[in-house]
Amino acid sequence: MDLAEIYDLRGNQQDWDWIGAAFGGVQLERAAAPGGVGRIFRVVRLQVVEGTAIQGVWVLDQEGNPLEGVRVVRAWPDGPSLPGWAPPASRWHECGVYGVTNSSGGIGFGMGHGDTYALPGTGTSAIWVADDAGPSDVIDGLGMLEGERPLHLDVTFQLQDVGGEPPSPPPPPTAPAPSSLPDQLPEPELQAGEQDWAEVSAKLDRILELLQRKAEE
Repeated sequence: MDLAEIYDLRGNQQDWDWIGAAFGGVQLERAAAPGGVGRIFRVVRLQVVEGTAIQGVWVLDQEGNPLEGVRVVRAWPDGPSLPGWAPPASRWHECGVYGVTNSSGGIGFGMGHGDTYALPGTGTSAIWVADDAGPSDVIDGLGMLEGERPLHLDVTFQLQDVGGEPPSPPPPPTAPAPSSLPDQLPEPELQAGEQDWAEVSAKLDRILELLQRKAEE
């Protein structure tokens, strides 16, 4: 099965070897389709984004239209425990947070200082769709690549028919990721106890930013 389409900051298409060199050990695992399952969520695109701590995830239907109300998971090893969803919804990892896509088919997950990493290391989070419509691929090794303007990967999933011809992917971006992107993505619905962690993380990031500005004066 073909791997997802990959686009850099300038909208140029890249390959999986480029992802390995640029972001380290990012891994895409394709979901199996058990008997009787007619549809499956596939990762169809990875887009490099610069300078924002919001990881965007989009979910599309078979025709490439946005899917609203689809549950998406962002997992990491020491996150809150995830619910036990009934099949065919996927549950690749045990801990993380989740939320549902908006009318644009998107959801934004805030990332904190603990998400940053440097090469040759790799990120510690994973993204997948956990929806009753079908199982989902998962992409692991995600995070924020540290630097003056941190980089991360946004992910697009598409619901596809099992055993049929794969649909044409949505058109590629014609420019770098727009600066308005975070405004289009809602904050995730946080689990109990996760709200406190998010607030502390945000305050720590703000303190680090102020200290860096002070040092540059």
